[in-house]
Amino acid sequence: MSELDRYSIILFDIDHFKAVNDLFGHQVGDEVLKFLSELVKRETRASDLCFRIGGEEFLIILPGSEVHITESVAERIRKTTEYTLSPSGKPITVSMGISSFPDSADSFSELMNKTDQALYKAKQEGRNRVVTAV
Repeated sequence: MSELDRYSIILFDIDHFKAVNDLFGHQVGDEVLKFLSELVKRETRASDLCFRIGGEEFLIILPGSEVHITESVAERIRKTTEYTLSPSGKPITVSMGISSFPDSADSFSELMNKTDQALYKAKQEGRNRVVTAV
């Protein structure tokens, strides 16, 4: 399999984002989303694709990236987010699920499902963490 046939994904969302909107208002919440988007842009390659897929949930597609590289990228984003003041005046945290095609799944749909399960596990385990789909 060539490098062009493989890719990894990171599915993540902001922990307790509703509290940001409730405490600081939706305008600050919107600024937090923009802040996170810019942070992700700085921490990923130009070839990586990042999408906001709803509310405070994001998807990053990393073409040609194996899972161990994706784990490093995800952890770097998580740590940078945790230690950087957001527009709310406080750091935010993110929970992340990651997986890789074709290692984790045979289709994009299956890959998204497994990654979503990994994200859910990250939240169950206390948030502010990265979980890799098996």
